[in-house]
Amino acid sequence: MKFSGFTLFMLLLVLLIVSVLFCRCCMQYSEGFIAYQENLPALDQVTIPMYSDQHKLYKLYDSLYFDNKNGNLIEVEEVNTSIMSLLTPLLRQVRLM
Repeated sequence: MKFSGFTLFMLLLVLLIVSVLFCRCCMQYSEGFIAYQENLPALDQVTIPMYSDQHKLYKLYDSLYFDNKNGNLIEVEEVNTSIMSLLTPLLRQVRLM
């Protein structure tokens, strides 16, 4: 069976559309910035306790911060609460030791 160029193009186009729709419907993921200290303007100095209590960081954008002492670029990420609920007892035990 011989396919013309147009038929082959249409088959590939339909396959591409079906795969994109399948990926959008079945794969649930969220990615993006979080709003950590969203009320502060950009380039304002902020202390992030998860990183350091002493160093002030410069806020670049939503969850991106810059440490000018050592040149680190810090991205604050949101932790999934279900994972955090599993890790909380373990973290308490580590802190007590």
